[in-house]
Amino acid sequence: MSIDEYLHFCDVSGITPLVGVNYRSGYLYNRMQDSIDRASNCVQYVVDAGHPGAFYYIGNEDMFTVGGIYSSATNFIAHAAAMKTVDPTIKIFWNDNGADPDNMQAWLTSVHPDYPGRAGDYADGYEFHGKWPFGGSPDPAPPLGTYANWLTEFPLRDYKSGADPNPLTNDPNDWGKTWRDKIADLRVAAAEVGCPDLLMANNEYGWGSGINFTGFNKFTMGLLQTEFLQEHFIANYDMACFWANIRNADNGLLDKPNDYRRNPQTLGWGLLAPAQRATMVESSSSHPYVFGFSARTPTNMYVYLLNKTEAVQDVAFSFVDMPPDETQIPEGLVMMDSADHYGTVAPLSVLYNAASNAYFAALPALSYTRIDFGALPVPSAYDEWSSSYSLTNGPLGNDDGDTLDNLSEYGMGGNPTNPSDIGCQPTVDIFSNVLQYIYPRRSATNSGLIYYLELTDNLVSGIWTNTGCLETGAEDVGGTFEFITNQIPVDGNINEFIRLRIMEVPE
Repeated sequence: MSIDEYLHFCDVSGITPLVGVNYRSGYLYNRMQDSIDRASNCVQYVVDAGHPGAFYYIGNEDMFTVGGIYSSATNFIAHAAAMKTVDPTIKIFWNDNGADPDNMQAWLTSVHPDYPGRAGDYADGYEFHGKWPFGGSPDPAPPLGTYANWLTEFPLRDYKSGADPNPLTNDPNDWGKTWRDKIADLRVAAAEVGCPDLLMANNEYGWGSGINFTGFNKFTMGLLQTEFLQEHFIANYDMACFWANIRNADNGLLDKPNDYRRNPQTLGWGLLAPAQRATMVESSSSHPYVFGFSARTPTNMYVYLLNKTEAVQDVAFSFVDMPPDETQIPEGLVMMDSADHYGTVAPLSVLYNAASNAYFAALPALSYTRIDFGALPVPSAYDEWSSSYSLTNGPLGNDDGDTLDNLSEYGMGGNPTNPSDIGCQPTVDIFSNVLQYIYPRRSATNSGLIYYLELTDNLVSGIWTNTGCLETGAEDVGGTFEFITNQIPVDGNINEFIRLRIMEVPE
């Protein structure tokens, strides 16, 4: 489609445009300034069409046809600098299908003699194109991506990149990294050279060429592509775009010969859509081929489960430290096969058992399920801290039996399982007729705590007041705490008693 058609599609679908910039011709024909001018004009055209802040990528599987890493990086810098002059809010990816940590770091640290900074200062993200079982023609060729192999492959692997036999097993059939590990390694590499916020994208995921897989029908093709997208969620990719090397009636988005019916993967993607921009919630499965992930939005809690077996699987699952509202009936939707293999999405019964405090469901064979629990209570910062220490008592309990309850340990940076570690204690100094009282305070705005001082000059009366204290400073020492300085005039009082109160913010 033309760029006008594409931008109209973005308008009606509500997506942010992703526009490609080809700098290869400018390099090959020594017309790089023309290429830069075209790129800038393209950005202006997209802005004028009502899409500032769009995504762009420079280059398309041509890293080593434009002179290699250094040439690619310097040409990227020149293009990106001009494009961001037109619209500073755009985000630009560079493409390298074969990036490993070393190549990525070499590219990010490359400099252009005529521009300040490094390539990493101009790049917002890195993108590659990765298929299953692989794209192109790796040498030597890995095994075919058979349906039988897929049933027992967990997690999905990148058979092309890093295609050396596993050194632990020396198994020539154990190729590549998992899609989860691949991106994790690249994030570490980017952070090591000062680019910790570099976005990561697989902008052409899908099937490899048709000779590289066997044994799938229309529905299982769609189920595999749903699993592939799920892997991108689990690994926290920032972007993913579907692009299969084969786009026939069974595995493209639409089945053109059959009245443009949607193929099954679109059902799975529809189930995954609400998880976009959601917060991932830690989850685990005890079954190697029934797995998924959990995600939370401000209004919903979703549990996704792939049943990658040819049998119905009875599952039980429960929540730790954030029990759902038992009065809410969860809504289950399942993508499963149909007689014509286009698949269908149907309701799935999810039952709660109070005695075991668990939910139960029967997942159809070869299916993908989303369970929506509606609004669940969000765990407080204290709850998450308490869970990290596996505390058995509440905020006012004292798991380690020292002088502080659990809430005070949280508020002052103590270890609630070690009685010898009670965190940072307040200090008191006397200056003329003023007491200076300094105490630690969690600096996060969502700490869920209120700190305040109370005074009395008579412990017998039991009357305390929170007036007479003046907060004069807050010193941020980094990390999770700041130190609060208070001054209390003594005004000739013989006795002055001070206590620090730490309380949870009322709901």
